Amino acid sequence: MQQNNGAHIYSSVSKHGILTPRQHGFWPGFSCETQLVSCINDWAKSMDRDFRTDIVIFDFSKAFDSVPHCRLFSKLSICGTVQNWHRLFLSDRYQSSGKWYGAQSSWLPVLSGVPQGTVLGPLLFLIYINDIVLGIDSQIRLFADECTV
Repeated sequence: MQQNNGAHIYSSVSKHGILTPRQHGFWPGFSCETQLVSCINDWAKSMDRDFRTDIVIFDFSKAFDSVPHCRLFSKLSICGTVQNWHRLFLSDRYQSSGKWYGAQSSWLPVLSGVPQGTVLGPLLFLIYINDIVLGIDSQIRLFADECTV
């Protein structure tokens, strides 16, 4: 069931052009190579025009674990059953740090993060960071949780 929903959502996101074309991670037809080629092309054009070219590379620490569910839900413009399915997919999750010398830690609710190793986790992360390109007056390229400006 998750793969069918994941394929449906990927199709819908693609059809409606929801994600920025500057995102190269977790997206069909894009890869770290397409991001690298785009970056090198941007830099070469800038240098050919004698523009000062500075490069800043960000790698968001624990990016997938730190997506607040309430902000993600506000960014999801998907209505009805699909939006409710996202809420069910992310809600009522609990985690424990495991056992240490035979003692089990308490189970606590997971209030942020998208599940890794799932079809929807990466897509939900991309939707969450999609607006990072807004308001930046420079070339910006994304690959999953990495950003090159």
